[in-house]
Parts: sequence; structure tokens; C-alpha cells
Amino acid sequence: MGQYEDLMDRLYAIHSEEDESRRKPLLDATVADDIEFYGLQVQTKGRAEFARNFRDGGTRLARTTPVEHRYGWLRCGWQLLLADGKPAAAADGRLYAGLQISQLTTDGRIRLIMPFLGLTPPEA
Repeated sequence: MGQYEDLMDRLYAIHSEEDESRRKPLLDATVADDIEFYGLQVQTKGRAEFARNFRDGGTRLARTTPVEHRYGWLRCGWQLLLADGKPAAAADGRLYAGLQISQLTTDGRIRLIMPFLGLTPPEA
């Protein structure tokens, strides 16, 4: 696995980590102090505000594609999973999954995150 896949996997691990003593080092190593997050329902600025809004008990995020890197920007697919590992789905069966664009700092941490929701049809 490459450095950008590792970075995104660490970012997604923050989502489900409930233990602050394990979560804080992940945050510090992964996102910039001035992180900007433009989420589907929330917008945050700064690591502390980001940390308060980036987890949803009982679910976790998973990367679904390789990470593409270009000129300090990353792109990858993501999916929301339930505690049992099954994909989270809307009432009509469409999965909560999408595309994420992230910008890197010069030291390789994430400075900006913008996920896009692409509700995908259920598998046949």
C-alpha cells in the first residue's frame, strides 16, 4: 500500500475511534491544525472542531478505491459501513458512498476535505 492510501486509511480510522488517547495521535499525524472540512451536512475549521464532528458512533468509513494523487490533491472513493461491517443504506436501498477530494499540506498532512455523496444503486 502507498503513502496516500495509508494517509486516507488513517483519516477514516479517526471516524470510528472512540478512545481519545488513540484518536488524538491519529488526528495530529493525519490532519493539519487548520483543517477545513466541507461535509455533506457540516462545515468545520480547525482540528478541534473537525474532531468533534467527524465520528458517528456505530459506523465507520472505508476507502473503496486506490488514492489518486495530483499536485497536492488526493481523490478516492469511500463508503459508510455499519458496526457489523455491512454497507449503510438509505431507506430505498441505495448505499451511502461517494468520492472524496482532499488537499495536502507541504508536510503531507490533510488540510482540506470535501466528500461528495454519490448514492449508488444496490447490487443486483
